[in-house]
Amino acid sequence: MKKESGTYVLVLQVTHTAKIQVGALGEFSLKPGFYLYVGSAHGPGGVAARVKRHLSGEKKTHWHIDYLTPHAPIIEVWYAYGERKLEHTWASILEKMTGNRNNLKGFGSSDCSCKTHLFFFGTRPSLQEFQKTTQNDGFLQVQHTCSIFLHPTNHIFCQLIRFLNLWLIHHPTPI
Repeated sequence: MKKESGTYVLVLQVTHTAKIQVGALGEFSLKPGFYLYVGSAHGPGGVAARVKRHLSGEKKTHWHIDYLTPHAPIIEVWYAYGERKLEHTWASILEKMTGNRNNLKGFGSSDCSCKTHLFFFGTRPSLQEFQKTTQNDGFLQVQHTCSIFLHPTNHIFCQLIRFLNLWLIHHPTPI
């Protein structure tokens, strides 16, 4: 990941029901599934620095997402570099994606007119569907990485996780 400006989507996974307090927004009930959070990084360090902060366990709660990450590990990051601020457009795309079941109103969008920047999917959302939609809208190529891939020594482990996820999709019965 580069230290360039851009837009990103954090893919987080919740494995158990939980209630969390999210600053002034109040209490949120989390359900098992996948939560996608859209953000942008146009300051020093760009996308790399912002994602690194989100992955850190040692941080002050500054953004709404900081209340969620202790309860939902980031399993993947989708991102594109560029000066154009795409988070609002990407939020609109995620809202229309197959499988989006519930939007957490006001989450991450207190500084804009979007309904939310956090989306819930009961099953893992399709990166390919997202990439296709963003390409059709003329945006830059969306890239992705699993969170452990941010540490270069874990490349083989990341590939193993991708393989197992694909295998489980095609072989839903237990091993």
